[in-house]
Amino acid sequence: MEHYLFIYVHLFLFLTKQIFKSIFTVTKDLTKAFPAKAFRELGMHTVAAIDTLAPDVDGDIKGCIRVLIHTTKDLKKVNHIYLDDAKNLRPDR
Repeated sequence: MEHYLFIYVHLFLFLTKQIFKSIFTVTKDLTKAFPAKAFRELGMHTVAAIDTLAPDVDGDIKGCIRVLIHTTKDLKKVNHIYLDDAKNLRPDR
């Protein structure tokens, strides 16, 4: 899990002062760690972060962490990142 959070933090490092909230959802099979806690341990102490359980939907991928970032920065283009099997969640991207 830290591997993915590491990627997440580095991709948005330039926005650190503009990120004010992150919401993490996890599938029910992820039971060993809290993504928001790992997020804070990677240095994101001033950003509000919360974990929640994703709905248990038949056919959903296992081991999935979704992240929603709230920022004050006016983004002209948003780059949505899908890793591994999560790419199947949005085949249109």
